[in-house]
Amino acid sequence: MPRIRPSSLSGWASPHNRWRSYRQILTTRLTATPNDVVLLRSEQDGASNGDKATVCARHRARSEAAPDDADLSYVATRCLTDPGARSQAFLDGHRRWPQSGWFAYAAGYAYAEADQWGQALGALEQAHRTVRPLAEDVAVDLARVHRLLEDDPRAAVALLAKTSDRLRYLVALESGAGLDSGPLLAYPELARGHLERALELARSDSSVEARVLRLAAASDGASPDLAARALALGSEAGLDEATRWASIGLAARLGRDVMPFSHVSDAWPQDYTGRILTFVDGTRGSVNPLVAEQALRGLPLWLRGEAYSMGVIILGSRAPLAWRRAAKRLLFAPERPYFN
Repeated sequence: MPRIRPSSLSGWASPHNRWRSYRQILTTRLTATPNDVVLLRSEQDGASNGDKATVCARHRARSEAAPDDADLSYVATRCLTDPGARSQAFLDGHRRWPQSGWFAYAAGYAYAEADQWGQALGALEQAHRTVRPLAEDVAVDLARVHRLLEDDPRAAVALLAKTSDRLRYLVALESGAGLDSGPLLAYPELARGHLERALELARSDSSVEARVLRLAAASDGASPDLAARALALGSEAGLDEATRWASIGLAARLGRDVMPFSHVSDAWPQDYTGRILTFVDGTRGSVNPLVAEQALRGLPLWLRGEAYSMGVIILGSRAPLAWRRAAKRLLFAPERPYFN
């Protein structure tokens, strides 16, 4: 099954690219087009911890030599290490260069981090129109924001889906429209709360079955037997960037050790893991849920949705209604358990 999280960049320029000739190709292309923002972003994201300071020093120098160049200013701003200062700089850049798609892109997520959803929507819409290399992923996050803000986002999501294969896939897995009979039909059934039917449909593909079991076991109305079966899968089968969080939530609710499910790839920002686990500890402890929620500020949209999903799994009916709504709206059916 394809990865269902938005990727950071598409194509050969991804910082996670495994090609052995990655650095050579990047250097060659930067020589030909030294101000290409996609390439400069990739140079930053692909740099080792030891090389990152050198790369950023070079990018800052290029920006200082061309102070009116919005693209180079955006690239240099990405090098700021303090998250709050970086977000503010993105917002300032968006105000200074309102026509810059790259600053609109960064400002959109900065607004979302601050729960300023209306401003986030406008900025991300601009980025979707103008930053073509990221339009596929921005469309998915725009759909998430529309779903969060609107009572009936179907028309907006359908329009965005025309521009994004990933979003079309997520919508199809949630609605069932356009899917042939087979294990993937388990996801529309899961979205309707038909847990046993979802597992029955998934059974013909062991990888889908394990995934669906993890999500179904953490769903509203799941039996203790489902929970036991899901936990018996261990820390490998059916575990990915969406089901991992449901498994952590389920383990936390049942008083089990969550650490076996928390190991992520080296490319994953460790700060994200720390915030998520802080949120989990606060949620299952005596901390006020609204205080625990502060740990989520600054996380990507989909990961905030996963965190709210974990909160609902852990607290059940005691979870804030806003968490339940955010989990259901920010995430699509194959990314979360079923919630009433």
